[in-house]
Amino acid sequence: MKLTTVINKLNKTRDKAIELVGKTIALAADAGRIITNAKTEGKDVQELCREAGITEEVARRYEKVAATQKPIINGDTDPSLMRQTYLRIGMLPDPITVSKPSEPKHFLFPIMKARQWLAARGAKFISQDKTLREQFLAEAEPIVRTYEDLKHVDGKESIA
Repeated sequence: MKLTTVINKLNKTRDKAIELVGKTIALAADAGRIITNAKTEGKDVQELCREAGITEEVARRYEKVAATQKPIINGDTDPSLMRQTYLRIGMLPDPITVSKPSEPKHFLFPIMKARQWLAARGAKFISQDKTLREQFLAEAEPIVRTYEDLKHVDGKESIA
């Protein structure tokens, strides 16, 4: 396939996509104006949203699209407004609702981090600050006690 052919197809497809995006934004703005008018007239917006099959959050987003439609039509937009508009009309994934929580940390993670910290800085770092030393001893004591208990399970030393 020739580059010229691909570029021509790309340009036609892009033009169609821009036209469809424009129509989508216009429809979202129309929906936003209907919702705003319903609020002004004192109508039940929850019921209106339920009938339309959208959530109230989506309705609020459409209202924001309606409020910002003029700059978009006039071409007075910056990329951040366009990005927000695309998020509001559902053309981009919502970064909040789509994000995945990280894997839960192993329950020993804090102890492993403390061991790494001590290896990097050494006990000398803690001993130089009286308050830090006292705090470290208070926090480490239950861990040391548990270590000693586990070390001598069944009357034998089970950990080297």
